[in-house]
Amino acid sequence: MAQTFKVSDEEMAMDGAPKGDLYVVNVLPRDQVGPCEAPEAVLADCLEKASTGALNEWFQQYEFVQALRQLAIHHSGLLTLDVLGQVLAPACRYGASSRSVLAHNSLDCIWEIVVFAGPAAAATGELAPIAQLLMDSSKKLKPKIIKNAAGNALTEIAALGGKDPEHAAVVVTFVELLLQAKFVTGPEVFVAAAAVCFVENAVKEIVGNLGAAGGLQSILGNLVAGLALGLSCKSADAKASAKRVVILLQAQPAETLGAPFEDLVKSCEVKGELTARQATDLLNCGKKPVKQKTVVPKPNLKHLKAKHKSVAVQKRASLEPHLRPEPGVPTHRIVAEIQADETFSSPAKLGEGGNGGAAEDPEEASAAT
Repeated sequence: MAQTFKVSDEEMAMDGAPKGDLYVVNVLPRDQVGPCEAPEAVLADCLEKASTGALNEWFQQYEFVQALRQLAIHHSGLLTLDVLGQVLAPACRYGASSRSVLAHNSLDCIWEIVVFAGPAAAATGELAPIAQLLMDSSKKLKPKIIKNAAGNALTEIAALGGKDPEHAAVVVTFVELLLQAKFVTGPEVFVAAAAVCFVENAVKEIVGNLGAAGGLQSILGNLVAGLALGLSCKSADAKASAKRVVILLQAQPAETLGAPFEDLVKSCEVKGELTARQATDLLNCGKKPVKQKTVVPKPNLKHLKAKHKSVAVQKRASLEPHLRPEPGVPTHRIVAEIQADETFSSPAKLGEGGNGGAAEDPEEASAAT
């Protein structure tokens, strides 16, 4: 409970000294929360404060959720449907407090109510505010202690899925709530990861321990649609979790899901619950992509030769200006001229005189002299 802290007169006279009563509070771990000496009286006091609006100060709200923690852990039989219908809403509201000690204690309170009185809590129809609180507490900018508490709560609640069909029904409801688009595809990647990781843990517990009795058949449409969102969300952790869940469901016999997984996906696509792309992603999930062989075309030798000649023409024309083609002159004529010129200037076809033909005629040589 909250303890009052006394401030001396000298401290009260200092500038900036706090006014009013000061309280020292701690958030106790579950194993240090003891039972109530008179649980019925404590419960009556909680109900009276909740109904009369006598919970205006933060320390009163802290004591309220602390009393509920004691009742949930040690006297959960008193938390009936009617009782939880009155206390869950204010407890969830205090879990969103900006005062971290109150938010932490309220989060632990909600967590323990679900663990020890889950079926009754589900019967109130108040699981949606609880899911919202758990996701809000998982946001990036929340204090680390709040995020850790939310993560531990989600892990323990998911583990209830393998306990018995009654608790599995509670977990299945959370699976359906947390696979909503506002959590999975929202801007907060930490929230998406927390939501889909919870679904992974819950489905593993339900399928592994209860099979068809786990109740997944009642939410198959929303489950498949939510996993499709998870495969395309921004969070890498959420994508990985969604992929593992899909692979797990693909391997389940038809009795567990009521039909083969492939038929369920096609049925959702026909109903408009999935797009064609989402259905394809679900069906191909876990399959190794087929490597396509790259066909390298054979080189076209004729084209390469022509290209080589063209390059030679351009190079020769740049060195010998008289070979540059005039406008309108086809390139092939220049190629022919170069080839002819190369033939007459070749050393193998020239005589020793190098005049471009045969050796000198002796008579012409003597006449010239």
